[in-house]
Order: sequence, then structure tokens, then C-alpha cells
Amino acid sequence: IVVQGDRFVINSLTLQAPEIVVTFGGYATRSLAGDLRIELDFSRAFLKDVPNPAVWGISKYRREGRYRIPVVAKGGNITSSTNIKLAD
Repeated sequence: IVVQGDRFVINSLTLQAPEIVVTFGGYATRSLAGDLRIELDFSRAFLKDVPNPAVWGISKYRREGRYRIPVVAKGGNITSSTNIKLAD
């Protein structure tokens, strides 16, 4: 992570656990404006408590036995749900 004034630039940040990996890249400011790319990568075991109909909705993201969902948070407040979208 590189700090440039009020901007935090993330070239690549990966958080790993046995069943899920979250990767971030982009930037955010202290006021939460920014452009952040996020990839959620998780196994079927991570979803074991999720009802099957919900899993069907994300089946298009399944590759090689794992689910990889690209997300973009972009705009004046990257924590607002209206600024978070699937990056299809």
C-alpha cells in the first residue's frame, strides 16, 4: 500500500484463508472516494451453509471447482452499496 497525500494506492493486496481468498487493487481516499477492484475466490466448502437456490445464482462464476467473483467499488463513497457492482 502506497500513501500519496490523502490517497491510498493498493497495487495488490491478498487476504487468504483456507476456503476464501480476497484480492484488492486500486485506490481509495480518506473520504472513501475511489476505484477499487476486488476479487472474491472461494470454494464450495465455504458455501456449505448457503441454500442451494442461492448457489445457483453464482454458478456462472464457478471455474475449476472454485467460485471467482469480480467486483468493482467506484465513486464518491466506495462503501455505499450503490457504488459496488459486479465487474462482468
